[in-house]
Amino acid sequence: MQKLLQHRVKDMSETGILLRIFTPDAIEATPVTYMHQDDYYTFGFVDSGECHIHADFNEYRFSSGSIAFLQPGQVHSFISSSELSAFMLMIDSAFIPDGHKRILEEYALTSQTSDVTAGQHSQLKTLFDMTANIINGNNHTFTHSLTLHLSLSVIDIITANIATRLNSQNFNKRYIELTVTFKSLLRRHADIIHSPSGYAGLMNLSPAYLNEAVKAITGINVSQNIQNEIIVRAKRRLMYTGMSVKEIAHGLGFEDYAYFTRMFTKTAGCTPTDFRKRHK
Repeated sequence: MQKLLQHRVKDMSETGILLRIFTPDAIEATPVTYMHQDDYYTFGFVDSGECHIHADFNEYRFSSGSIAFLQPGQVHSFISSSELSAFMLMIDSAFIPDGHKRILEEYALTSQTSDVTAGQHSQLKTLFDMTANIINGNNHTFTHSLTLHLSLSVIDIITANIATRLNSQNFNKRYIELTVTFKSLLRRHADIIHSPSGYAGLMNLSPAYLNEAVKAITGINVSQNIQNEIIVRAKRRLMYTGMSVKEIAHGLGFEDYAYFTRMFTKTAGCTPTDFRKRHK
């Protein structure tokens, strides 16, 4: 059985900021190839080449001009690359403005990747190169201050790109707000509350209206969103803990172990036991 490692910002860096640089001739030295979680944000930018990552049981491929972000708590790992030249900025969530977090949360409802314009590509490359030079110089009185300001400028550009894409999607703003709130509640209560009416009650909405909003934004209804969150949590526990399937079911709020097994099998395409065997 694998163990799911937790990367913490306090262990990552004394300043709460870490920059990793990927180059074609040093690619093996930097990526983290095992599954893990972080308690900080990660922002990636591909200058050239390609890379392939795994995040929350989905796979993503990136090429030149691609940006991506990971929010705290997502399970992810690096899979492979080809002639990759890229930057990965890891930063304490305390540094990120609440407005930026909100934009990232909204965009993550439908995607966590984007492509930058030629101008943004050039700006990001310049900012990342400047940040790397300051960090590697390691002899400037204002190293931390400069690193923070440059890092926030990187995040500003990425967030601005994402905000533009959000605006072009023409989603109902009220629906977006409700869906972000629902997703936040789901992350907190998925082990306890399994019914759409439970979340609608917490939000003082009718189940029908909440369902309308969530489906319009995510493409699937509230029940499917709840089920998907439960299945992701179950997969994590099957892969990274020694808990029995029955214990996992109970931990996820299911008194009926058989019902949990049927739901998992229908969604994942295999039984919980078979899933664990395949991922040992």
